[in-house]
Amino acid sequence: MDTAEMEAWFNHKLDICKSVHQAPKDIPPFHFTKFVLTHNDISPRNLILDQHEQVWLIDWAYSGAYPPVFESAAISIQPFFTDFNEAVLSLILRHPEEEMQLDSIAYGLTTAALA
Repeated sequence: MDTAEMEAWFNHKLDICKSVHQAPKDIPPFHFTKFVLTHNDISPRNLILDQHEQVWLIDWAYSGAYPPVFESAAISIQPFFTDFNEAVLSLILRHPEEEMQLDSIAYGLTTAALA
């Protein structure tokens, strides 16, 4: 999938959510300009401290090249480890508008997943 295809898919989900009043009408469309390596599941269960006190991030099953907002968005919706999540979010670059966009398509990714 290239950038345009990914953008189109996310904008389709946004349009669905707007049409059924599950997202505000004024949420702007997605426009992806940069992709970075993201883990998408940073949590204590995926951290290992070795005998040399080095921390290792494991379980890269959800990783990939995504827009930078994906990392903070994934952390912000985790229902577990809330103190850990808040600590990590305070240390990384946030993307409030893009996080709001991703949050606004939740209905399109769950209830209307096949639309």
